[in-house]
Amino acid sequence: DISITTGGNITLANSPVVGTRSVIRTLDSLTLDANNITVGGSLISGAQTITAAGDITVAAPNAVNALVSATGPQHITAGGALTVQGGAGAGLSASITGSGGQTINASNINVTGGGGGTNNFADIRQTSFGANQAITVTGGGTLSMQGGLGGTDNFARIRNDGVNQQINVPGGAIVLTGGNG
Repeated sequence: DISITTGGNITLANSPVVGTRSVIRTLDSLTLDANNITVGGSLISGAQTITAAGDITVAAPNAVNALVSATGPQHITAGGALTVQGGAGAGLSASITGSGGQTINASNINVTGGGGGTNNFADIRQTSFGANQAITVTGGGTLSMQGGLGGTDNFARIRNDGVNQQINVPGGAIVLTGGNG
């Protein structure tokens, strides 16, 4: 098990060098609790609990994709915004993937495909056929999905391959914008 708690921020930087990245990986559980959490590398674990008082950002700005992946139950809570942002280039995807059920709560959720290049998608996905996905935008916030503005396969999506998908945006808005990529 890995557990990191701080009153400050947690940042897994994305490297400008192809094939190098910051990684936290365990077959057991992973718990992160901080003010803001930024993932430009990879968080890979069994069960996963990620909590930020402020924002959580999963973005691929440089030379490698950004990945948050759990093979067990995945719980993500942001008091502020949850942002998943594809990059611009080739294969600079940003993904939150759970394969044992997925629960996500945030005051705003922004999923945006990359601005150019190829395969710079952004997605939130639950892959287990027997599990559920529950996504809630709190406090009257917005769920926004924006397709990439150029290139190929730079989409934005929220997908559940399992039993039930529930997306709640009480008192808020859902904004879906197509892209050119």
